Amino acid sequence: KEYVIVESIEVLEKFPKYKENVKLAIIYLTDKRREFNWTNDFTQEYSPFYAALALRILLKDKHRLIKEHKIAERYQIDDKCISYLLDTEIEILLNTQNKDGSFGPEPLMRIPRYDIIDISEVEDWNINVPHGNSVYTDNNRFFTTATVYSTLLRFLES
Repeated sequence: KEYVIVESIEVLEKFPKYKENVKLAIIYLTDKRREFNWTNDFTQEYSPFYAALALRILLKDKHRLIKEHKIAERYQIDDKCISYLLDTEIEILLNTQNKDGSFGPEPLMRIPRYDIIDISEVEDWNINVPHGNSVYTDNNRFFTTATVYSTLLRFLES
């Protein structure tokens, strides 16, 4: 879900008529960090993948997005804290890096049974089971690592 939200923000923020949708999406991502520490729903552990997605949006134009959507006011932080908080989140993300330079693995890709129409109704997900409602782990770590590196590049450019 977070992957779709981030991709949607990047597209919709270009259109003024979707400003409120973008605001709600950014609030969702920042609330997720505040309340759930960007955990993977299946492992209940910190997720470099989900953290990188949320940070990617906030780093895109951190001060404009945070001010425009009143995130600083919502969390009672001043402008100086914004950079510090993002630096801290990047440091946390970097501390999850594997010795070979990759990030992950973690279960990410949900594939429901053929007869499921609304994925939110599925409660019985199976990790790495080739039938039924399955969640597959990014075993080669390519997807997670590429997502994190994309975010780190944005951080260096910001």
